[in-house]
Amino acid sequence: MGRYVGENEEGVTEESKDLCRSLLGMKQTAPEDSMFHDDFFEDTCEMIQNRNEAKVIQDISRLIVPSAQSFAIRGAKHLKCLIESVNEG
Repeated sequence: MGRYVGENEEGVTEESKDLCRSLLGMKQTAPEDSMFHDDFFEDTCEMIQNRNEAKVIQDISRLIVPSAQSFAIRGAKHLKCLIESVNEG
């Protein structure tokens, strides 16, 4: 759609900085079924230890940033307009 994320000539806004401070200051909890849950975290780290970048990205990226399309399927109707692709022209 011709939109890209890039540097803002004016720098990071105070509003964005405040949001980041707020998020960093909040207690974060992992979902019960996440590989980041305390019961699985050590095994997750061992799974990716000494693996190449592609393997780590494949295994961990969706844990950190879940698929918008998956959220849409699970009921986030406002995300149904998003389309994800891999290696498409």
